Amino acid sequence: MIGLTGPLLPAVSFLGRLPTATVQFGSVLLVARTSGSPAAAGLTGGALAVGQVACGPLVGRLADRHGQRTVVLALSLANALAIAALVAGALAELPTPLLALLGAAAGAGVPLVGPLARTRLVFALTERCVPRDRLAEAMAFATSAIVAARHSPSR
Repeated sequence: MIGLTGPLLPAVSFLGRLPTATVQFGSVLLVARTSGSPAAAGLTGGALAVGQVACGPLVGRLADRHGQRTVVLALSLANALAIAALVAGALAELPTPLLALLGAAAGAGVPLVGPLARTRLVFALTERCVPRDRLAEAMAFATSAIVAARHSPSR
């Protein structure tokens, strides 16, 4: 894949995926610690995941319409604000329904770097007339790198 796209796309794609994987876990730990309630933590983390899933198609549609750079930058800012609000809400010991709502907002703003990076990879490779078997190899490499990142010892 690096030979086909250069080193920048895989590196940026890997780094961009890290927050998506850790924000849910971090929110569960934070709410569990501040509220003392595993149920509140689970509801907040679950709401965050629902926000990601529910808004994922909208994010893709926006990226198709307005371009990936614009959407990812806007979502990154919105997500940073939503996560800051969730942290502030957890530290202020807001009631569980409000924490869940803040979690859903944080999830809705998570930039979906994985699908966007794969779209960019397919576009870059088809633009260079790369054969389909090479495209499949590049996608397999990208997938295995994701799996390796999710199961690294540092996590």
